[in-house]
Amino acid sequence: MLSMYFVIVLLNGILSSQIRHFEKQARLKEEKLNALNFYNTLFNSISHELRTPITTIMGVTENLLSKEVKLSEDNRNELNHEVLIAAARLNRLVDNLLNMSRIESGFLKPKLTWCDVNEIIHTAIGNLPENMQKNIHVNIQKDIPLVKLDFGLIEQTLNNLLHNARVHTPANTSAIVTACIDGNKLKMSVTDNGPGFPLSENLEKTDLYSQSGRKGGLGLGLTIARGFVNMHGGELLIENNAGGGACVSALIPAETMEWRESYE
Repeated sequence: MLSMYFVIVLLNGILSSQIRHFEKQARLKEEKLNALNFYNTLFNSISHELRTPITTIMGVTENLLSKEVKLSEDNRNELNHEVLIAAARLNRLVDNLLNMSRIESGFLKPKLTWCDVNEIIHTAIGNLPENMQKNIHVNIQKDIPLVKLDFGLIEQTLNNLLHNARVHTPANTSAIVTACIDGNKLKMSVTDNGPGFPLSENLEKTDLYSQSGRKGGLGLGLTIARGFVNMHGGELLIENNAGGGACVSALIPAETMEWRESYE
């Protein structure tokens, strides 16, 4: 009887081990398939994003170098400006790809220091292209305390949110940046009045790469923003406004100067 019991236990252990093995293999297969789909989408998006500025640079350069095309000084300045914009777009894409690689590698870790939220916001706005800095309204909680964050990562996060909002809204419209302490978290939001995100999607799990329904195609900026926020133990919340437009919020657990002092 005892030997039968041990046989049953042994068989149960073997079967359980085999089941776990097959479950692990199934998970790995699903993860590989998801990764393949992920990188196919990313590759297609990057190809489109690269082609647009490269085509602009090549076309404008041909006109500038052509002896058959007679250009006024104003025409030349306008074409040079187009090249500058296209080059800046390429540079931003390269920066985003490098940041994405750093996030995927797992080697990038936040370096927490005491930060002024006002400085983070105004630095992020100041690092936007000049034509995107207009009509951005800032609403920061009065006497907001210092918070312990990685200044560079959170500034880049907000910069990406603002850039995304400006790209996906009509010209001469406004964007609103708000910041406040909500419980033990810093909440920074960017609200726009563009087309919003597709209603058919679960906005909490929006495919930030495809960005279907919003022009521009590549959602690298938002994906990187989500990665930087996640590194701080926070989350990126995406929602459509009832009256139109979208609101993207970074909700980040953050120690403040007052809380730190109260603990001592």
